[in-house]
Amino acid sequence: GSPKLDPIDVVEINPVVIRMARKHFADSTGNVFASPKVTIFEDEGYHYMRLTETAYDAVVIDIENPGVIHASPLYTDEFFATARDRLSPDGLVAVWAYRGDARYCKVLFNTLRGHFANVRIRSNIDGNYVFFASDASLDEIFQTPLEIAFQEEVEAYPTDVVNTLGNQVLQRLFKPREYFFLPDWVEDPYIPKLER
Repeated sequence: GSPKLDPIDVVEINPVVIRMARKHFADSTGNVFASPKVTIFEDEGYHYMRLTETAYDAVVIDIENPGVIHASPLYTDEFFATARDRLSPDGLVAVWAYRGDARYCKVLFNTLRGHFANVRIRSNIDGNYVFFASDASLDEIFQTPLEIAFQEEVEAYPTDVVNTLGNQVLQRLFKPREYFFLPDWVEDPYIPKLER
């Protein structure tokens, strides 16, 4: 482990993912899993965050879309409140989010903004988004002119809805047919039928 590396806790719900990462990604990660500074917990993320007493400088949520049942709680008002309680004073939350429209992004923005003074939206290399949230300044998070324009569109979208455990609105706004570029003829019990 590098002396420059702060301790890192990784929480993963699926034991198969943990085994496969150790077995098949050791070379590409510099065998980070063998570092004494990296601890991997097999747990559901929200459950782990509720029970831990560790204070973190950053909480990074890099999971599946909110339509996946075990991922949904990590996009909620309740989870962000818990994450904020586990952060150091200038701590940061970073949340991966699928490429959605302004309505989807505004609900996630509202949910984060309820707990953090500052929220910034960036695009990543696959066209999805990363939301950064903190009570500290986010001026060091660079945004391109397109990202600034998109954030302004999101902030102006007329809704105050937040995503909660009891009303997981992001599940309803996730459009797998559009996200995965599925042709019209694809039928699946878990994918909403096309509205004609």
